[in-house]
Amino acid sequence: MAKDITIRLHVSEIVYDVRNKTWLAGRSALNGNNHEQVAHMQASDDEEDENQMTRSIINAMSVLKTAVGEYVMPDSQDQSANVLDKHATYDFVLKMPNNYNESLRETLSAAMHQYVVDICVRDWYMLTNKEDAQAYDNMATSQLGIIEKALTRRVRPTYTAP
Repeated sequence: MAKDITIRLHVSEIVYDVRNKTWLAGRSALNGNNHEQVAHMQASDDEEDENQMTRSIINAMSVLKTAVGEYVMPDSQDQSANVLDKHATYDFVLKMPNNYNESLRETLSAAMHQYVVDICVRDWYMLTNKEDAQAYDNMATSQLGIIEKALTRRVRPTYTAP
């Protein structure tokens, strides 16, 4: 038997976190001359900046679909076209075994969200701060490991003596 769980990622929350991280990093940069460029994403609604973030979100969502692909419902709706809408959501409907550990749903959701954020920041830093781009790539990779663990944990059956 199987049960369905839904992981919902909100584009508006992803965009907020990306902008917040890049702004904080730019604000705290004490040396170097590109802190304004690093911080620019937070304050900017320029079409060029939005397009960069949109591409990053779409690419990250594609990788997430692959990472959870074994569990994704075949008839799940592809929502990648909705990413241009800041109020869009991505629903990952996963068919999990009955003994899936439900307590890990929050961990799975948080790791998937953070993966997309880290990829967006990495992509932005590839343009503005290459030194920090690798750190965000490493963080995104570690989120994929957390996602894999959260997907594969099961509740152990308990047996009672007759």
